[in-house]
Amino acid sequence: IDAFNNNMPYDEFTIKQLAGDLLPNAKREDILATGFNRNHTYNGEGGRIAEETRVENVFDRVETVGTTWMGLTLNCSRCHDHKFDAITQKEYYQLYDYFNQTSEVGNVYGSGRIKPVVDMSPIEETKKAEELKAFLAKIGDSVEKFEETKFPRDPGLPVSKSKVAEGIIESNIKELDKKAIDRNSYPLSILSKYFEKYDSKYAAMLKDLREAKVNHTEQLKKNWLVMVMDELDSARQSYILARGTYDKHLEPVYRDVPASLPPLPEGVENNRLALARWIVSPEHPLTARVTINRYWQAFFGNGLVKTVENFGVQGALPTHPELLDWLSADFEENGWNLKRLFKKIVMSATYRQSSKVTDKLLALDSENKFLSRSTRMRLPSWMLRDQALFISGLLVDSLGGEPVKPYQPSGIWDEATFGKIKYIQDHGDALYRRTIYSFWRRIVGPTVLFDNSPRQVCTVKAMNTNTPLHALTTLNDITYMEASRVLAERILLEKSSDRERITYAFELATSRKPDLEEISILETRIEQLRLEYSQLTDEAMKIIKIGEYRLNEKLDPIEHASYTVLSSLLLNLDETITRQ
Repeated sequence: IDAFNNNMPYDEFTIKQLAGDLLPNAKREDILATGFNRNHTYNGEGGRIAEETRVENVFDRVETVGTTWMGLTLNCSRCHDHKFDAITQKEYYQLYDYFNQTSEVGNVYGSGRIKPVVDMSPIEETKKAEELKAFLAKIGDSVEKFEETKFPRDPGLPVSKSKVAEGIIESNIKELDKKAIDRNSYPLSILSKYFEKYDSKYAAMLKDLREAKVNHTEQLKKNWLVMVMDELDSARQSYILARGTYDKHLEPVYRDVPASLPPLPEGVENNRLALARWIVSPEHPLTARVTINRYWQAFFGNGLVKTVENFGVQGALPTHPELLDWLSADFEENGWNLKRLFKKIVMSATYRQSSKVTDKLLALDSENKFLSRSTRMRLPSWMLRDQALFISGLLVDSLGGEPVKPYQPSGIWDEATFGKIKYIQDHGDALYRRTIYSFWRRIVGPTVLFDNSPRQVCTVKAMNTNTPLHALTTLNDITYMEASRVLAERILLEKSSDRERITYAFELATSRKPDLEEISILETRIEQLRLEYSQLTDEAMKIIKIGEYRLNEKLDPIEHASYTVLSSLLLNLDETITRQ
């Protein structure tokens, strides 16, 4: 968010996301940016094979880079040579090798984060974690030195501890032979209790080690640990994998870029940073075009290349190839400046057209491929929520901070988590922050986002809202009904007559004044609502108490309920929820 607000050049943004940790004198924020590469599905189930998870995560990195920056369907080459584009299976695994060198192991450890991580906590919390880690390492070293002296080894395990393990903690035998920074709390507890009878000094050391480990883990749970990228000191060998199977190694491969694209510059250190710089180099034919096309889609509904995810042989041809070329060259030559690009688009005559369509235009250009009119687009669900909060005056427009948990139906996570993890709703301002800050459990997304793409894989194709869940949400969800009652309060406090209130509310929702026919319809509706709620006072009280925002008890409940329903109507107008 800071990068976009500060208009960081897109090429710099790209390099930091893909390889910020490898920049000379990398700052904490540069390393943080590489968290983009760690946005995978992680499975902490006991039967999950760690190496399989790690390999699938590397696949995801490769394919996300292919989709996001090059518009290439690289996943087709995971198991065989691409059937359409000039990408071989070997070249896929050469790209794989760039992302296969991080210390990630696929296992979840104490804090619930999979290393490597960077601590973005306030300085004092980071310092506490570092001190506890150093103390833990110190105790661990003492235990290891004691064990080396006290317990002569057999293959596999120290003799004494092997006997302890036998029949007591068989399932944890491997844990006993790890370094003391690495053993789990359970075997440490078993060992310390056992050795209280035979070696009290060793037992006390194990107890101290376990306590230090628990304290460090508890501190890490409080800290803001973000999974990021790093680079192994000694390179991990990459292989072509038979049909993409994680443990079916074929021939070894070494990092390189596809032969069908420009080569890397001579003399550079061939690592992930070199790849990132290559992606945004002037010689690369795809990156600027793919980026321009995706932003064009955001403004116009469709890209100049309709298949925004596929610039390969099977992708659509551009409707305006010269325009795409010119915009791409202009973008690169002017410092990859996104705000300049956006300004150029929104000030263009093409963007500022009306969306009204004549029969003649519809016959000539039914899909608006030739941009003969503005594109009417239903706003995406995340934007609809932000819009309702903004119009009502509820939106808390602050930047940054931890994710928030707004309203959700009770029990929404039960089936996916077997009832073990509960959704704990936030309160106060957290309920009204922008949707981008909403906590998202990947397998159970926020229910208010009724049309979002699944987050298991990178998706760049825009989804147009076209589902019954839309109306069910925007007419019934707590967020929308609360926004409606708060908007009603705003209307009642700002204006005195029905006509003034209706005109004011209509303008807030649609950004224009209503005509006389619209005013007449809405005046009739408000009279009907008053009559209904005057006979259903209990229902009136229920509707004006929806949500946690404080109730203005000075307002007449019948008026408040009537204008709440009218506000809901206005928030659901096609003109309100559609980009005209």
